[in-house]
Amino acid sequence: MSAPIPIIDLSPQGDPGVPVRVVLQWPPGEDVLVLQLQAWVIMRRQGGVLFAVPDMVLDADSLSAHSQFLEDGSDPLVGPYTSYVVPLLTMSEDGALVAAEEQAKVMVIDMSHPAINALVKAYPEDGAEEMDLLHVFGTGDPAARPDFSVLMPQVKEWVTNEVFERTAYYSAQEEEQPETSAEQRPKAKASAPGSTMPGKAASTAKAAPKKYTVATLAQQVELLMGSLPAITDQLAKLAAQQETIIGNQPGSAGEPPFKALATSKAAMPVSSLLNQGPRASLSGLAKMVGPPPPVRAAPPAAAPVDPGQLLEEDEPMDPLQASEEDKIGSPMAQALLQQSKVLTALMSHLQVTNSDPLSDLSSTTPTTGIKGTVAREKLQRELSMGNGQFFLRVCQQIQKRMSPTSRPAANLSEASDVSLLAYLERYGGYGQCRELGMIMWSIGHAFDALAGGEVGLAQDHLAMTAVMVEQASLDSNKWQLAWLVRLLDDPPQNLWINRGQTATGTRRSFAPLSTPSWNTVALAFLKESEVLQGKRSELLGAKGSAVEDSPAPKPSPKRRPGRGKGAQNQGQSEEAKGSG
Repeated sequence: MSAPIPIIDLSPQGDPGVPVRVVLQWPPGEDVLVLQLQAWVIMRRQGGVLFAVPDMVLDADSLSAHSQFLEDGSDPLVGPYTSYVVPLLTMSEDGALVAAEEQAKVMVIDMSHPAINALVKAYPEDGAEEMDLLHVFGTGDPAARPDFSVLMPQVKEWVTNEVFERTAYYSAQEEEQPETSAEQRPKAKASAPGSTMPGKAASTAKAAPKKYTVATLAQQVELLMGSLPAITDQLAKLAAQQETIIGNQPGSAGEPPFKALATSKAAMPVSSLLNQGPRASLSGLAKMVGPPPPVRAAPPAAAPVDPGQLLEEDEPMDPLQASEEDKIGSPMAQALLQQSKVLTALMSHLQVTNSDPLSDLSSTTPTTGIKGTVAREKLQRELSMGNGQFFLRVCQQIQKRMSPTSRPAANLSEASDVSLLAYLERYGGYGQCRELGMIMWSIGHAFDALAGGEVGLAQDHLAMTAVMVEQASLDSNKWQLAWLVRLLDDPPQNLWINRGQTATGTRRSFAPLSTPSWNTVALAFLKESEVLQGKRSELLGAKGSAVEDSPAPKPSPKRRPGRGKGAQNQGQSEEAKGSG
């Protein structure tokens, strides 16, 4: 996977004065399993930027591997970094930023040019498919962001106090802010938590920057798109001027329409080989790819080309590539080359990358993608954080089923009235598996206790559930005594009804308590595993696979004695003796 071409100006001159949201890919130079993080460019300096990314995503070993000075003496990619805990802001229904109950863990890290340019790309639009695999500050909320009014004073104090070998950071709005008096300066503080530098005296705290909205980004894109017609008109005018210059050259009227080809495509530009004949096609070519570079003096006439001789380098030549290879210092050629790069970057930005794991499931041919694996690892990392987001999602699914018209809970404090027992009593679904119904009814008591904040009661119910399951296992899956040990009354009769069909008459493809994204990731991971298993069987061969998967052969049964010819003769002699 090639590195993206950033269209964001990360230099201090392009600082808008507010934090800019981008996508940071890590680690550099990797082709697979690339981490994508939501990052905010909060400060800039000559030769580098300061990012704010979610903490506990980038490991220390990976950062240390890119923090060593290079052989040419230039700055390493990764500089000093530290961690903060600040309030988290979320987007309300009316589009305003409101404070959330949870805190945001933020890592502030310094990175240097030019290596950082290959790791940063523009932030995708809301609803884009590639946002599913993006590490954000708030779990399940891509619009969540840290409170910069609290974070920026701490970061500026850390930048001022630490002794950096790099140039000091500055922002575009700092020149307009008044200086803080000596009475308002805070006292000396220790280094921030997780800092790689010792703490020193505190400095003046500056006001927080303005909020950077999506409307500002849309306005900049519209401005860029509006300038494209002017660029096209300018290219057409330059093409007309170039045709006039070529037509006014001395000796052009008496020459044949086409000259003999040179022995090398770099010997002369293509424009010097064209004459009055192909002027109409030259105008169309100039409108599409731009005018050719200035005409240089023609080299000495080459020997006539034998019709039977094959030229090795007689293919068409790109004018922009020729000007770059021949080191032509024409300002017009450099401007056209820069415009071509900007248009290429704009087209790559407008293309939406398909990163949905379900796209592999809809394909008829087996694929070897890793979207399901990456999405499953992301869910495992979110589960290991232990912030209760999976519990909140299950509560939201219960609310959608019990009260479809009400607004789902946005946090754990709003989910206190959710009851799993009420959900089981209404919908049931355990008529075919009564043992699982008993276990689910027992888990429902612990679930409701946790939703109400009664941790001690939930611990007691979980402990008795474990005792019940172990007693049933001891009794060979007989649940009479195990249910009595659980100390609960009999469940309602609705728990034992079978699950009904949907409104369309079809069966459900996944459990109602599960979100569609969880099942999609599981199915994508299962398909990738099946593809890998099939490839492995092809490599081992049909014989090796059959030998490995087949059970061990049973030993042949032993031959029972007394069935041979000698045994028959012995039996006949014994019968004769008995009759005598």
